[in-house]
Amino acid sequence: MRPGLPRQIRAARAAAGAAAVGSLLLLAGCQTPPEEDPAYVKATAVESRVAVVERQAASLQELQRQIDTQAAEIRTLRGELEQAQQAADRVQSEQRNVYADVDRRLGQLEARAAAPPPVLAPSAATTPPVAALTDEQAYQGALAQLRSRNYAAARTTLETFGSTYPASGLRDNALYWLGEVHYVERRFPEALATFQRVIREFAQSRKLPDALLKSGFAQLELKQVAEGRRSLQRVVAEFPESPAAKEASARLAKLDAAGTR
Repeated sequence: MRPGLPRQIRAARAAAGAAAVGSLLLLAGCQTPPEEDPAYVKATAVESRVAVVERQAASLQELQRQIDTQAAEIRTLRGELEQAQQAADRVQSEQRNVYADVDRRLGQLEARAAAPPPVLAPSAATTPPVAALTDEQAYQGALAQLRSRNYAAARTTLETFGSTYPASGLRDNALYWLGEVHYVERRFPEALATFQRVIREFAQSRKLPDALLKSGFAQLELKQVAEGRRSLQRVVAEFPESPAAKEASARLAKLDAAGTR
């Protein structure tokens, strides 16, 4: 072997290695960039569509949440409306019952009372002032106003009856009907005070059972349940044969059935 051969071999090998490196670099420079690769572009497009779908899903979820909230609010409002309507129906029913009760009591009074004396139309020269009316005429006029549901006019007459006719035997009746006017107008504190005046000032009055009964009703309206019960129980105990006692017993039974104490 010639002494220079190994150097030649080494040189050839170095040249071959350099050529290989150059080829690799050339191949690397000829590859497609990632952003232009079809697979990369497709994957990026899919990711974009997924992001859009996720945003739309989030929007739909928020919209559904708002719809659910509004539906719950509507259900609550509908329930409150139904309760208000039921309360209004109860008030109307109670008001009709009050009107019927007043009419019934007036009818009972008319059946018991003697017919009032006729009021002759005076001539123009002898027209008497209002104060010249008898206590009976003023009382019957107030009842007529009450029957026609002219409560303001009836109240005015009945409020001044006692002072206008201090010696009249109808003062207890007039005071009782003043309480009825307050009651039918749902002025329960005034009604209670008036009925209790009848009880306090006219202990022997024929209107005492009714005054006790309506005192109990007014107390119940004012949420004074214990006091109302005592008033109704007193009617039953002291006037067991009266129509007022039957009404008191019926109302007490309703309170017991409802568990109202």
